[in-house]
This record gives sequence, structure tokens and C-alpha cells, in this order.
Amino acid sequence: MTCCGDRRAQLIQGLRAAQSAPGQVVPSGRRSTVHYRGPVPMVLRGTASGEIYRLTEADAPVEVDSRDAVALIRTGWFTRS
Repeated sequence: MTCCGDRRAQLIQGLRAAQSAPGQVVPSGRRSTVHYRGPVPMVLRGTASGEIYRLTEADAPVEVDSRDAVALIRTGWFTRS
């Protein structure tokens, strides 16, 4: 059994691997809704847009930049609505 720290590290590693334009906020204007399936609240920066996402509740819908949605879903911690 792994601990929450291991899961968090896995998520962060997956997001970094999918990163394309770090540090810049470049909104696309298109939004997608995803559901966070992680075990703990988290704050993430979108890999494509640079937007900050605050994830507080498991399974709550989160509106994200469409370009970020692809990378988030690839981690396995998010599903599309």
C-alpha cells in the first residue's frame, strides 16, 4: 500500500512530463469540465495555460482550459465529465 505522498508525487511527475509551456498564462478561451479523483486537496498549475487550479473536493467538477484537460486526464487522476 502506498501513502498519500507517493500518490501526490506520481501526479506531479505525470503533469511535469506533459508540460509544454511552463510559467506563462496563455488562456485559450475554451473550457472543459473534468472531475478530480485524487485523495487529497491540491493546487496545480496547468501545463499548457499556466492557470492555477485549486482542487478541494474529490469528484467535484472543475472547469479548466481545454489544453490543460488533456494533460490532466493522462495522469489518471482526472476524468472528463
